Amino acid sequence: MIDVEADDDIEVDDDVEAENDDDAMAYDVEVEDNDVEAEDDDVKAEDDDVEAEDDGVEAQDDGVEAEDDDVEAEEDDVEADDDDVKAYDDDIDRMTMRMVTRRSMTD
Repeated sequence: MIDVEADDDIEVDDDVEAENDDDAMAYDVEVEDNDVEAEDDDVKAEDDDVEAEDDGVEAQDDGVEAEDDDVEAEEDDVEADDDDVKAYDDDIDRMTMRMVTRRSMTD
């Protein structure tokens, strides 16, 4: 039988562990980069929401313009009513003048 003795000179290679750690760290960095890209996408999505909100504001502004047009129309109606009142006042003045004229003729 052959006797085999263990070789005490064999050591564990520490560099292998270090390389594995570097690989793990590189992987972590890639994951972090992906997270940053995902955050950028979220920001873009938020920007799209802001654009949509801006469009909503424009739509609301259009509604305000329509309301302003309604107010202008109401003001035009008021002016027309004022003209009617003035015409009515003129009619009363003419009737009063006729009555005064008739009274003065009969007196």
